[in-house]
Amino acid sequence: MGMGWCPLTRMRLTPILAFLIVLLAIQLVPVCHAQAEELKVVAKVQHYIQLEDGGLVIVNDTITLFPVGEEATLHELLVGIPIEFRENTLYATARSITEPSQRLLVEGDVKMWDENFYGVRVRFPEPITITRWSKYKLIVAFALTGLVSVEEEENHYFIRFPILPSLSVNASLCNVTLQLPSGTTVAPGGSHSMNITWAAENVFVRYLRENLGRFSGEGGWVRTIIPRLTLVECRALERKIALTGYGYIQVYDTYQLVNLGQNPLENLTVILPPDAHAIHGRGVIGDLEVSVTRDDVVEVLLIPEAKASRGQVTKFTVIYQLPFKNYVERVGDVYTLRFPLNSGVRWGVEELRVKVTLPNGARIIKVEPEAHFVSGGVFSDTAGIRIQDFTPIHDVTLTLSCRYTPIWAPLHPTLWAALLTIVAYGVAYAVRVPGPPAPIVPVPPETIRRFLRLYDKREAVLRELRAVEEEARRGRLPRSKYRTRRRRLEAELGKLSKEIEQLKETIREGGGRLADAIRSIEMAEAELEEVEAGIRRLRVRYRRREISSATYRRLLRDYEKRGEKARVAIDEALLRLREELG
Repeated sequence: MGMGWCPLTRMRLTPILAFLIVLLAIQLVPVCHAQAEELKVVAKVQHYIQLEDGGLVIVNDTITLFPVGEEATLHELLVGIPIEFRENTLYATARSITEPSQRLLVEGDVKMWDENFYGVRVRFPEPITITRWSKYKLIVAFALTGLVSVEEEENHYFIRFPILPSLSVNASLCNVTLQLPSGTTVAPGGSHSMNITWAAENVFVRYLRENLGRFSGEGGWVRTIIPRLTLVECRALERKIALTGYGYIQVYDTYQLVNLGQNPLENLTVILPPDAHAIHGRGVIGDLEVSVTRDDVVEVLLIPEAKASRGQVTKFTVIYQLPFKNYVERVGDVYTLRFPLNSGVRWGVEELRVKVTLPNGARIIKVEPEAHFVSGGVFSDTAGIRIQDFTPIHDVTLTLSCRYTPIWAPLHPTLWAALLTIVAYGVAYAVRVPGPPAPIVPVPPETIRRFLRLYDKREAVLRELRAVEEEARRGRLPRSKYRTRRRRLEAELGKLSKEIEQLKETIREGGGRLADAIRSIEMAEAELEEVEAGIRRLRVRYRRREISSATYRRLLRDYEKRGEKARVAIDEALLRLREELG
């Protein structure tokens, strides 16, 4: 006898099925409505792709929306790129050109109708009405990294980029422009049939596509020869903003860059606000040679102390002043600082760390965006924020309000002077018969200079040795050449280390600050050795699959932070030795 549904079972299931169908219909109504809206709108797109010095790629889509008929209404717009660029995307943003005061809501990392695309959902605060006489224009921007690959021949680069955007509306026209640096040669071929034009400062690769359907984006590529391209990765930017009570703001921008290019870093260009002045650069050991060019912005050309080779890290600080009145507004005793955090940023920054110090007597009322920390000192407060994967297209303004009375400005030095006077009288009274002075062995200045030179040379040899080992690990260096270069570098390293240790003992005998500096160097060197050993053990565990990728990355970053802290301690100790030379 065959199995069949019981009538009672059918009666019970019928209301449930009806409920599920109604629920599904309710969920599909907004989707169908959105699709119906988007079919009534057509776009024209200016798709502008710019390769920045440093390797960051900025994509700006200027989108003009038209109605298909007389009028159309739109609640949201999806804009994206092919899925292959998802891991390269650092950030996306949007703004209205038609209504500049209107704030568009951007929802990132949105899965689009087609699985091959991803992007952002741009929501309008109020539904926009588009007519034949009132079009709507907006800009959607993406910041992408890792799209430039170094090829074997010198100055040869393979560049990937999203040549066509992906939209939730049809586009009647998409005009594509790829901007490359001056002097670029574009090799024949490429992914699409593109036209090339030359201008005084840039080279432009152009492409045109008509009748671009919904979600029809494409990836593209070109091979190029670029003689003056700097490829770097910015691990960190530490920005210290010091508000003084004397009419100016002192800014310290400390960059930590990794060279990703073929050639050593001979110079770097940093962008500053047009009102920046009193500009100078500082390296690990001393001041850097800088050249300043003023136009709409201030361009600062720096010559690093050491030419970092591929894979090596360079660290430097740009110091400058800004007019207090241009960034700080006063209402009574409340002062509000407004500082655009993307000012001077031209690379993708893995971690932006901002610290604001206030003049004596200032107390923080409010900080936006949310502070990572706010600490109260004896005389004033300090605040700091952190942002991951920061880019030049981040439209973030640091807003800090504090309560401050200018009479506090001279109080701190006055208190210190009074305190020192009291201490001096107390010491003079208590110590009536001074004991014999501790013997101090004078250290010739030339000994300190030689120590600094040799230490800098040893660091250069260590960097070269690490680069050789990295090339061998990646299979880019034949084993015979690797052994020869390694033996030569290790011999040179041993000779330098032996003389440095002798000079350490000589300088240590000078006592005081000299001995403290040598002690700090030795402690930091021991920490670095422990960090390097820990990283080697970590890589072995990862290769044996004893730990996950996420755990490996987290522990590696912890080791790198410890190593960076130790290197900073060495740099500070070397700087103290240099200061002893006057």
